[in-house]
Amino acid sequence: MTKFLIGLILGMLAVVIAAFALRAPVRFDACLGKCGAKTHCASAVCVADEAPIKTMPADAMHKRRRHVEDHVAAEELTLKPGDDRMTAEGDALGRTEHIDLSEPNAHELTQDQMDRVFTMIQPAISHCMTEAVGDYPLEHGRVEVGLRIERSGDVRRVRVEAPSILLKRGLTRCVRPLVTGLHFPSSGGSMVATYPFELH
Repeated sequence: MTKFLIGLILGMLAVVIAAFALRAPVRFDACLGKCGAKTHCASAVCVADEAPIKTMPADAMHKRRRHVEDHVAAEELTLKPGDDRMTAEGDALGRTEHIDLSEPNAHELTQDQMDRVFTMIQPAISHCMTEAVGDYPLEHGRVEVGLRIERSGDVRRVRVEAPSILLKRGLTRCVRPLVTGLHFPSSGGSMVATYPFELH
């Protein structure tokens, strides 16, 4: 009788344990409970939970784009008073040296001889002018490049006259090496020449 009671009790206990196991299955934690907040265990390694991707509404994106465009438009370059005033910068050229044509081999350069040499750098000087103007609204103006040609044909002195905004933006620094790099035919004396350019 005693054995029967013990068997009955053990059977009922097994049924209760099985029912509890079916209702609340035990999950095994491979990370042994080491994962903190906003993490989870994956293959025995604690991995951070992925944050939800935030998207900007279409109307907010449109407003932001308009704000950027308005900011750029507000920074449009404008001329200040005096920016278009003609200003000179560079070396003092002095005067053309007097040549005594009665001396042997004494001669002066003709305009055609000077033009043939100077024409080679005219496109480069125009490029310097374009770079100096940049986005400023300077549509018209005049630039004069003066130079002193030594007897040897070398150029050591250069003077640029232009609207002051162009000189501030480095026009003379751009033009000077172009002009001093020229070599004219030798002559009986130094000469001063000036070449005009127009802004279009």
